[in-house]
Amino acid sequence: MRRVKSRLNAETARPRSRYPSMRLVALVVVATLLATTVPAGRAQASTQDLVRQLDGLVSAFNGGVGLWISDPSLPTPLFTHGPDEHVVTASLYKLGVLAEAERRVEAGELHYTDSVVIEPEDITTDGSFEDAGTTLTLDDALEAMITISDNGTALALWHILGGSNIDTTLTKLGMPDFHVAFDDSEDNWATPHALGTFFTLLAKRQLISPAASDRMLARLERQQINNRLPAQLPQGVVVAHKTGNLAGLTHDAGIIYTKSGPRIVVAMTWDAGDDDADGFISSV
Repeated sequence: MRRVKSRLNAETARPRSRYPSMRLVALVVVATLLATTVPAGRAQASTQDLVRQLDGLVSAFNGGVGLWISDPSLPTPLFTHGPDEHVVTASLYKLGVLAEAERRVEAGELHYTDSVVIEPEDITTDGSFEDAGTTLTLDDALEAMITISDNGTALALWHILGGSNIDTTLTKLGMPDFHVAFDDSEDNWATPHALGTFFTLLAKRQLISPAASDRMLARLERQQINNRLPAQLPQGVVVAHKTGNLAGLTHDAGIIYTKSGPRIVVAMTWDAGDDDADGFISSV
């Protein structure tokens, strides 16, 4: 597994300012736009040039990289690198928590007005923005977990829902390679491919149900950590995404809504310093 050993309670969102990022992703979006707006021969040549640039970036990066870039309407991805690597997810595990919570809401087992209490065991040194003893609605807890990557609400929900239950739901949804820890002795991990599947199902409104998919997409579009995937995209482009960070890990994964349709982008890096990872992502 490509990872930095971590306990669940070490999950944290990186709070400091970052360099503008994801010009790499902008390249791929341009490539997919070309594929649908110019003659086939020219589009193929342009896309191949961009793929070569991406390959060059990956080769030059002093660290590990996992990429999955796809059009959800197509059977095969547009570009991959290390798609089946097992990578510690950092806060991307919160996507699994979100899916299990929405499954239970859809089934009537939970309601957005239900109470979620933040216990002392849910508080982490970094990235927890609520005090122990705080009570939130389920809706507010999910919002904090996704939009600001709050760790306290995420761990409270993880304890309530159960890691094994979350893991079972992800497997049933077709993502056996998206693992949410059963307890705090093991890591959360996923492959870029599995995360690509997660967002492909979302883009097609097939994750849990159309209504549940719509709710999850709306929440992910309200993401407030926008210095990676959206940073170099044109103003007004909608991105539904989730970030993840731990020491030596920098991730972002989601859906970019281009004029030609949605594009799935999963970018995971490991075994590199923050500056190196930022440089890779913003080096185009």
